[in-house]
Amino acid sequence: MKLQSSDRKTLVFNAHHRLEGMITLTGRGVRADGGRLETHQIVDVAPTVLHLLGYPVPAEMDGAVMVQALTPEFLA
Repeated sequence: MKLQSSDRKTLVFNAHHRLEGMITLTGRGVRADGGRLETHQIVDVAPTVLHLLGYPVPAEMDGAVMVQALTPEFLA
């Protein structure tokens, strides 16, 4: 996708992203042993961050909270 800005510069957006990646979680509410996250995808990052910050995860949001990475007390 290309967009023309007001000063005539062309902006190029690349929408080709890989689904594989890495995430590191640490801090209050995160399991010390790390948990196993092989079954999760990039769309699970945003719901997990919202949950860790104490915000509700909207029902229409793609993905799910990575419960395997969180402590039981933090999930309650």
